[in-house]
Amino acid sequence: MTEERKRKLKTKLEMSRARLGKMLGEIAEPLYDMIYVSTPEVKRISTNGFCIYFSPDWLQKLPEKSMDFMLAHVLMHVLFEHIKRPALFRGDRFHLACDIIVNANLYALGFHCEKLPMVGTIYKETFYPREYGLELMPEEAFACVPFDPSEMTAAKERRFMIDSDAWWDKKRDRGERGVIISLADERETELYEMDAEGEVFWVRLKKHQQAMKRLLRPEEGDSNGNSGNNTMQAPKDEEAKIKRKIMQLRDARKKEQACEGEEVFLERLWQRGRAQNLNWKQLINAFIQEEMYDYTFSPPDRRFA
Repeated sequence: MTEERKRKLKTKLEMSRARLGKMLGEIAEPLYDMIYVSTPEVKRISTNGFCIYFSPDWLQKLPEKSMDFMLAHVLMHVLFEHIKRPALFRGDRFHLACDIIVNANLYALGFHCEKLPMVGTIYKETFYPREYGLELMPEEAFACVPFDPSEMTAAKERRFMIDSDAWWDKKRDRGERGVIISLADERETELYEMDAEGEVFWVRLKKHQQAMKRLLRPEEGDSNGNSGNNTMQAPKDEEAKIKRKIMQLRDARKKEQACEGEEVFLERLWQRGRAQNLNWKQLINAFIQEEMYDYTFSPPDRRFA
């Protein structure tokens, strides 16, 4: 790769990261700690939690809006810990379910787009049954995606898969299989040289996740929405309400998983199934009538009927 092309990619990434920092605030902080790697081995873009891998030919053609969305998209996969998926859920079907959840959250954070150039359709709902991704866990969204994009042709697969999970399971890679694009930030270089195993990165990532919760959680105050400080008021616009709902749902789901594990998840699936209530008296009566009106050549003894 020539130095001129490196410079163009570096400028494009730096400008996109700056726009996301202005738009998302503390949520975009992990982008300043990640290593950006150019490699032709990836389809569009992927991440392993430490690096962001991208195809240089594809990224160089991206418009600004598509570029910002894709960087935020892979960042959300890291923040929501989708890359720590169990081995049972490897594959494009689970990845598509995670994409639906990420896209719905990004829509709530201000990315109001249905289709983007060089990216494609942005799916925010599952397919059957149709459920909005903002209210789902990855396992629930997975159950509502009744097909596997990997079994389709390459052209049809690109309609659903806007990024790649090729590096989700390669946690130890630090860009050795590509060209590292060093952005203008000293923290990134120091982190890469100081901690090859990424331990410091994960400590900082936890801090970023806490900062994300503080940013999306409304200020505590009285019933009128006023906080303890008279100069601070809880946001009342629609976007703030959506952000509060995001954190309430996410905190509730994590609390349920930590306390009761799979029992809560199965109970919720049972309730959402809306099983029909059966009349047990009618069922027993039908069973008894069937025995009483048995006029075969060997009827039951009348003493036991």
